[in-house]
Amino acid sequence: MNDSRENHSTGSYVEPRVPSITGFGQRKINGKPKIVLNYSLEKCNDNSGTPKIDVCLRLKPRTFSIPSNEVDTLTILSDNTVACSSGNAREDVIEYMFSSVFGPEVDQKKFFDTWIYDKVLRFLNGNNELLFAYGTTNAGKTYTIHGNLNDPGIIPRTLLLVFNTLNNKLMAQCKYKPDKVIAAHILDENLIKVEESFRNNILNNWCNEKIQEGLKSSVSQIDEGQTIHSMDHLTNNDITKMFDLIKDVDNVTLDHGDVFYTVWVSYSEIYNESIYDLLVTCLPKQKRTPLKLSLDQDKNVYVRDLSHVFVRSAEEAYKVLTFGKNNLKIASNNLNKCSSRSHCIFTMKLMRVENVENPKTAVISSISFCDLAGSERLKKTLNIGDRLVESKNINTSLLVLNKCFSVLRENQKRGENNLVPYRESKLTQIFQTALTGCNKTGISMAVNVDTSPSLFEETKQVLFMSAIVRSITKSKTKTISKPRPSFVIWTANNCKNIDQTKSKLNSINEDENLDESNTEEEPMISYNDFEIRLKEEQTKLRQHLLSEFRVILDRNEKFYKEQKAASIKNRTEIYENKIKRLKDFYLEEIKERDEKLANFQSNPVSLNNHENDNKSTMENYEFRIGELEVQNEELLAELNALKNTQDMRHEELNAKNQEIDNYKIMLKEATTEYEQLEAVINEKNNRFDEIYQYLDEKDLEIERLTGSLEAKDNIITDMEQHQEEMITEAVEKQILKYMDEKLNTILSLENKIEKLQIKNN
Repeated sequence: MNDSRENHSTGSYVEPRVPSITGFGQRKINGKPKIVLNYSLEKCNDNSGTPKIDVCLRLKPRTFSIPSNEVDTLTILSDNTVACSSGNAREDVIEYMFSSVFGPEVDQKKFFDTWIYDKVLRFLNGNNELLFAYGTTNAGKTYTIHGNLNDPGIIPRTLLLVFNTLNNKLMAQCKYKPDKVIAAHILDENLIKVEESFRNNILNNWCNEKIQEGLKSSVSQIDEGQTIHSMDHLTNNDITKMFDLIKDVDNVTLDHGDVFYTVWVSYSEIYNESIYDLLVTCLPKQKRTPLKLSLDQDKNVYVRDLSHVFVRSAEEAYKVLTFGKNNLKIASNNLNKCSSRSHCIFTMKLMRVENVENPKTAVISSISFCDLAGSERLKKTLNIGDRLVESKNINTSLLVLNKCFSVLRENQKRGENNLVPYRESKLTQIFQTALTGCNKTGISMAVNVDTSPSLFEETKQVLFMSAIVRSITKSKTKTISKPRPSFVIWTANNCKNIDQTKSKLNSINEDENLDESNTEEEPMISYNDFEIRLKEEQTKLRQHLLSEFRVILDRNEKFYKEQKAASIKNRTEIYENKIKRLKDFYLEEIKERDEKLANFQSNPVSLNNHENDNKSTMENYEFRIGELEVQNEELLAELNALKNTQDMRHEELNAKNQEIDNYKIMLKEATTEYEQLEAVINEKNNRFDEIYQYLDEKDLEIERLTGSLEAKDNIITDMEQHQEEMITEAVEKQILKYMDEKLNTILSLENKIEKLQIKNN
């Protein structure tokens, strides 16, 4: 490690490729002793200010004493640099750079405070975060993510920090639910009851021993080596004690104004290239239903029908996590007794709602923790049967992830636009939106390694991939009108406004058929627009794929021709050299034989003395000639095999040419279909113009009818007022007449009374 950097040089690439799926395409690097190679990869030390993926390294502590003849494969040089060496003085010492390096002595709290804390703050302020735990099998990835009851990992600490920060700003009811990637729904009372029922079912059964025992028995019947994770029968008291151990986490004050929050969590796994919901429990011997990936209206990838659970506290969220762990696929192998057989993803979504009574928009942010299964080698894990199939799928998905990162790096380095193979694996497809930088997701990777010499090759491949990941810069996407992180337009299930609008139209227009035609035309127009856009996208995609296939075929054809020519040239030179050496050898032998015969003929005495020696020499020559004849036959057989290989290459080339012709036919058919679609689009446009004109005429007729109705309403109002006046006048006359009659009666009675009084007196 004391060599100056001026003497550094790259190694030789003459050696063959490493025979490992984790080292596909890589060659063993040999060079001068103790040469330090800087594998920080170009842009790690630049001062451009371009944000890169945050990659840290965490070394697993050794749980056993190191033998005297073994040394650690990694040496920490600084806070962000390590040196990798197998201990062989003839091999290079490779230097890797990271954002941070955490040694075996770093505990969970220091790791969280140093590397995770800022990412959780960004999540609370409306940004999306994605955290990978990557490394070989038995390197401590799951321990970093989950930890244990005595030393919790980054997920429990994140839950406590989030809920301590939100505290009194959490909603009591799950009225608002995230949907897809950046959409949301306002739930009515029935949907709220459904969500609460699903939530209570998980919280009431997360530690149900009967369910766990049933799961154990069902799995053991399928595979004796399969076990269920987290079957230690946790209790509420255990979770409370665990969070009490980390309650000294620093709280954060958010200044978002008068807002409220809801928190939803989901838990899924990718097992044998299928996505499963870990919050949905299947009955014994019941096959789990795999989930599918879809695109939302903004072409963001999401898992369709994935369950989301509303939680109000860190304890509830951890119970949901524990419930999902019971469905995780793990098994035992030669290196790890509890080896993860799938990639699991725990996601927490935070909704920030303004104006809770009448919300218009909301901010949705998410933080995902992806515990990647470790790469495995068959000769070390000794997997067979189902374990071997699982190892194959794990290694394949990690290889595709490595390929995606490599293509992204090459595209950024060379300014190219090569196709990134996201669709080759569910793991890369599910994170396609984040990896492309479309939704401004902060990506971080915690690389966990075991310093054991037995895992040196796997560790070196993991470090090489992490160097590629760290050299990738985050794409700067164009900002959309408003600077807020994730705006959501609410999608309500209530149709009262639509019904009120229809009733108003019916009251104005007496012709119901007109309303029906209007209500039927608008959906048809939007559907046709969608169909046209879909056809256009399919046509563009087909043309793009054909062009890509053509480029790939041309490249392969050129490569095959160059390889064939080089192989024939090399073989020809080898055979010519062998024939030349054989010819020179035989000529030299014949020359020596002639000289000896001449000497023997000139000296008969020596001829008799060396007669026996000549016999043995001739026998040796005959044996050597036999060997050379065998070698000649082998060379001829190898030459015939080379000719057969050449014929096969010709056949492959013809097949590729035939495939190109087929693609040309497909392109011609696609062009014809495109022209037909254009004709249909023109016809539809003409039809739309007629419909719009018809609608304008009907609008004018509605205005005319509305005016006539208003005039009639005015006439009816005047008539009603006149009628009321006439009725009032008639009533007044009757009252006056009645009062006159009563007055006359009173006067007559008074006269009679006076007469009677006079008569009595």
